[in-house]
Amino acid sequence: MATFVRYGKAFAAFCPAGGQHATAIGSTHAFAKPMLISSFPLRWLKCSLHDALYIFMVFSNKCANVRLNRTNIKFILKINAVWPTAGANAYLSSMNVFKHTIAAVAVLFSVAPLVARQDPTTPYRIYDTRAEREISLPELVDAMQHVDVVFFGEEHNDSVAHVLQYELLRAMNERYDSVALSMEMLVSDDQLVLDEYLAGLITELNFRRDAVLWKNYDDYRPVVEYAKTQQLKVLAANAPSRYTNRVTRGGLESLEALSDAAKALLAPLPIDTLTGAYHEKFNTLLGEHQSMATLKIYQSQTLWDATMAYRIGRFAGELPGVKILHLTGRFHSDEKLGTVAQLARYAPALRVCNISCFSHMLFFDDPQWESFRHLGDYVILTDPSVDRTF
Repeated sequence: MATFVRYGKAFAAFCPAGGQHATAIGSTHAFAKPMLISSFPLRWLKCSLHDALYIFMVFSNKCANVRLNRTNIKFILKINAVWPTAGANAYLSSMNVFKHTIAAVAVLFSVAPLVARQDPTTPYRIYDTRAEREISLPELVDAMQHVDVVFFGEEHNDSVAHVLQYELLRAMNERYDSVALSMEMLVSDDQLVLDEYLAGLITELNFRRDAVLWKNYDDYRPVVEYAKTQQLKVLAANAPSRYTNRVTRGGLESLEALSDAAKALLAPLPIDTLTGAYHEKFNTLLGEHQSMATLKIYQSQTLWDATMAYRIGRFAGELPGVKILHLTGRFHSDEKLGTVAQLARYAPALRVCNISCFSHMLFFDDPQWESFRHLGDYVILTDPSVDRTF
């Protein structure tokens, strides 16, 4: 209980109005029902990092005056250290849910509007490379007025980026009439099961069993759940790994042996391998000279890019006027190479912008924006002191 008292004092600092009731909706086994938040001994609350972030994002979705900042995230990590759980489920003792209401979630928040980098506690900095100035998240969303596809290039274990993706999707949905989500993290032959889950036809448990999900799917779960709640379309954009693996072993020509049904899950053959800057960048990443083995690996990379681009282009064609937020590893979209370049081939009329988001140990507090501006239309630096999700 001493721990509760110590953290209880911190709650008051984060949220003076923490005594007020707020409703948080969770969605895995633990949070199947709405919960009231007011006062609850924290020893009954067990929460993983993923769930803490999810609770924060759900709560902030209900409260427009909530701000995500560096202190919030660090405090979430402290909670996770005190109440660790196996896996990514947060849960409450069912007998105590009815005996107590919960103040715990209040620790995750402060009560000021989301603002630009002028606030030194914000765990990210956004730079508009064309305007040559730092901007706020709302300004970033406003700048998308004449954009059809937004590429958000991330580092897959960047916890701040994952929260930003949620905030960006939510802000876009509130700002524009038609918004959809596209994800590298979901593969094309899972589109049916994804659609069934979003439509409420199957349970999340069945979705997680039947779909091929990344090991860190819980990092992306909040955006999927938000899309489900808001009835937004979600594209499973990527190529199935069994086919990229086949290309790694046998080259792109090995795809010719596939059935028509299998080929329908991929970009149309033949696939442009985009030799030039992207190829050189890939070889630099591998640190190897050109060989047949590295060529095949590069071809599997271009299969990813081409399939995501082709599916995004077709997705946009099916939803006239939609703004698509595509989440991807930044190698696929930095410098508008990779998937962005492939999309320009498949759907040249689409207006595209790209965001390059990453953590930088040296330049977060004093960024040398000029050295990053080639990476994208917008560059987001995230606080390197915030723990990674893996």
